[in-house]
Amino acid sequence: MEQQSLFDFLGRAAGPELGWSVAKYASREKVVPTTRQVVTKTYVGNVNVYPAIFLEKYFADPNHKQVLAQDIEWYNKRNKK
Repeated sequence: MEQQSLFDFLGRAAGPELGWSVAKYASREKVVPTTRQVVTKTYVGNVNVYPAIFLEKYFADPNHKQVLAQDIEWYNKRNKK
């Protein structure tokens, strides 16, 4: 089963609110993430890794559209130069 971080799935960094929302949803769905250590220019540490099919289910759920919209706004502000 393919495992992906939010970065892998989205193709960009995810903010803390989105990460928390996905983690809470995983807990409710009884999905236990694994972790992977990453080293980038802006982050060094562990990230949660989920089954790709779980992430597809999370992002297809219309109840999560607001969290994703807020995350996109966070990402755009963070990367505005």
